[in-house]
Amino acid sequence: MRAMKALLLILLFAAPIRIAAAQTVVRESAEAASHARRDGVITGRVVNDAGRPVAGAQILVIKAGVKITLGASVGMDPERFDKARLILIWGSNPVVSNLHLWSRCQEAKRRGAKLIAIDPWRSQTAEKCHQHIRPLPGTDAALALGMMHVIIGEGRIDCDYVERHTLGFEQLKERVRQYPPEKVAGICGIGAEEVVNLAREYASASPAAIRVNYGLQRH
Repeated sequence: MRAMKALLLILLFAAPIRIAAAQTVVRESAEAASHARRDGVITGRVVNDAGRPVAGAQILVIKAGVKITLGASVGMDPERFDKARLILIWGSNPVVSNLHLWSRCQEAKRRGAKLIAIDPWRSQTAEKCHQHIRPLPGTDAALALGMMHVIIGEGRIDCDYVERHTLGFEQLKERVRQYPPEKVAGICGIGAEEVVNLAREYASASPAAIRVNYGLQRH
């Protein structure tokens, strides 16, 4: 599970890292989007100047990146969420939009798991979680980078797995050094201790799960 968490962090949060594989994904996705839509909204340009996905085409980038890394467009099995000891529900409101997953989260909660909602909005799901972290809208990526700053800096990763199964880790490591908790706190409008505690809890809980939705995927 530590290995899976390390992989998830890299897959979900490494968008700012420009490596050859990522550039290939963007080019291929741009070509696909260009063929799919020629109404002036996308017209072959999938990423903006910061390298982040825009419009509906971010889905193409996400799926292509996951496929290159894992061999298929797959995610965590929702049926296994009830086995987690910690669940991060990031930018998602499964109480309203994904009742099947929420039932699994509730079962995990009954078994003693901690649920943390990460969402600017006090959603119905956030109200039912043990903790609600409220970053400012559009700052999800900064929070993710801050978490990685702590996790990598404190050596809370599976180094063997990173060495054998990931791409671009050294570039990512350099990138996250620019996002210490104090800086991230200022960007996100939360406390630095929230960033540190969230990172440590996620890295130490086994097994742990993340449910992400549009707020994070668009970064």
